[in-house]
Amino acid sequence: MPGMSYGQDLAVNNIHRGRDHGLAPYVDVVKFCSDGTILISSFDDLKNYGLMSKKNADLLKRIYAAVEDVDMWVGMQKENHMPPSRYGSINCLHQRQAILFQPERRQILLRPQRPEVSLYNRNPVVSCNEIPEIDLMLWKGTEDGASAS
Repeated sequence: MPGMSYGQDLAVNNIHRGRDHGLAPYVDVVKFCSDGTILISSFDDLKNYGLMSKKNADLLKRIYAAVEDVDMWVGMQKENHMPPSRYGSINCLHQRQAILFQPERRQILLRPQRPEVSLYNRNPVVSCNEIPEIDLMLWKGTEDGASAS
């Protein structure tokens, strides 16, 4: 930021953004993603349910007054991964969000990677004139919420 003599911390920004947007605490995300079968009431539960290591649960215990105060982003950063993924509870949130897409839009998400995406990420540099345009009308909705196509 102009005039500031220090940098910004992405982790702190993510925590603040979560609080500003009223995101649920980590224990609520775990409850939601387990369909109510995992109820966290103590820091020991984080380890006992296999959600995270004892080291990470103890770290959160030193930082937060109560397990119910653990921010969603922080909890997800400290939790164990669910193989074969490199993530934990965030998988559940991604899956449930994808289900909410209308069938037409869901098919777009399930397609193999589009050629233009790989053009943006490869070497050597490609002229912008060589990159085909993306048809953004595929995402335009109508007044009733249906897809335009």
